[in-house]
Amino acid sequence: MLSARGTNNNLALLALGAPATTPGLPLQWLLPEGRPNCEIFVPLPFDILVTTFTNSIVPNDFSGTAIQTVPIPGQPWALAASFGAQWMDLADQFALSNAMNCTVSTTMPALGMAHVRGEAQGTAGQVFTNQAHVLRFEAQ
Repeated sequence: MLSARGTNNNLALLALGAPATTPGLPLQWLLPEGRPNCEIFVPLPFDILVTTFTNSIVPNDFSGTAIQTVPIPGQPWALAASFGAQWMDLADQFALSNAMNCTVSTTMPALGMAHVRGEAQGTAGQVFTNQAHVLRFEAQ
């Protein structure tokens, strides 16, 4: 899950692509009306996800948060894959965030347990291998 702060109630773009490189490409070379001193660090985007910056706690606040979940396939070819990520705030002169390089783990995730969800008196359920029981202990 990736998140960024930006202009409340406005569009946010998340570019995913080849790993980020430096120096970046000045944004104003591509968008002359773009914010000065912003640089594009993700050189070859393969996906652009659109969401909004929202602030449900303080609606009149100038800034909001955009959150985007990036699903990673549970396939061997995705292991150790690297990609770059960079946010854009469309309402603030196309302001760009810093970029971040991400690398998927080299091993498949495993909890060594499973969680079965179903009706208490039922004969069928759904097995989840990505969830675990959580116990809570309280002092009395």
